[in-house]
Amino acid sequence: MEMNVQLPYTLRSAALLLVLALGASSLRAQSLMPHSPQADRDYRELQAYTLTMDIVNRLFAASFEVDQAIRSDPRAKSAVDDAEAKDEDGPIDQLTRSLAASNRSVAIAAAHGFTPRALAIAQLSLIQTAIALAAISNGTTLDRAVKDFNTSPANVRLLQQHAAELDALKKKYPIPDAQ
Repeated sequence: MEMNVQLPYTLRSAALLLVLALGASSLRAQSLMPHSPQADRDYRELQAYTLTMDIVNRLFAASFEVDQAIRSDPRAKSAVDDAEAKDEDGPIDQLTRSLAASNRSVAIAAAHGFTPRALAIAQLSLIQTAIALAAISNGTTLDRAVKDFNTSPANVRLLQQHAAELDALKKKYPIPDAQ
């Protein structure tokens, strides 16, 4: 069964960091809702996406800064909330629309070498991969985790091989309070 991660924007950055910090036991919830054709295409795109440590480093910094910018600007928060209210797209388009809703978010993404869409894909790919890694630590096989959580074996290995670097990133970009 595939995982469908859809969180309000203010929780998304926290989820990105939190997924890496939590044990697998809290990450086993799976969506029972069928996916739309667009969502299925998005999950195939996420499975084909290759993370690198350069991307992960820039992703943590950009996600943290975007979250801080949205939290500090009520107009940006309102624009993001309005963009998220439109739920007809797949997860990549939903997150892209949310990131593009604030000029400040677009500028932050660009400063870290991302377009809103590229940042959305990287965020979702890291989240899916972290959830797969958590499932593996609870006994799920690599093949099953890759299939269930729409990631790639290479992405799982990257997170496994760079656990210390990920821990340092979690300390550098602490999980904000989810409100």
